[in-house]
Amino acid sequence: MSENKRIAKEAKALAVLAYRSGPIEDFHAEGRISQAEMKKLNKGMVDSLFFLLTMKERKPRLYWQLIEMINQTMVRDWDDPETLKVSDRLKDFQKLLR
Repeated sequence: MSENKRIAKEAKALAVLAYRSGPIEDFHAEGRISQAEMKKLNKGMVDSLFFLLTMKERKPRLYWQLIEMINQTMVRDWDDPETLKVSDRLKDFQKLLR
């Protein structure tokens, strides 16, 4: 499998795990986001993740500089992740693998 194919597969899986399995799916199920809009959001997310994963692999120093700059400027006021929920989420994903 080529590097690009492998990274594309990872980007798609991460999009499902980190984004589609969250509140956006509820909005879509409630009809607040159309199928066309959802498709556009999915494509944008996968493309962004592909870019970031490729950068992380090919230019790790630049990637981490970008991550640090974003954390210092754009997300300073965001809430930290709820680390206590990690074990619950792991259990949920383990159920999917059965």
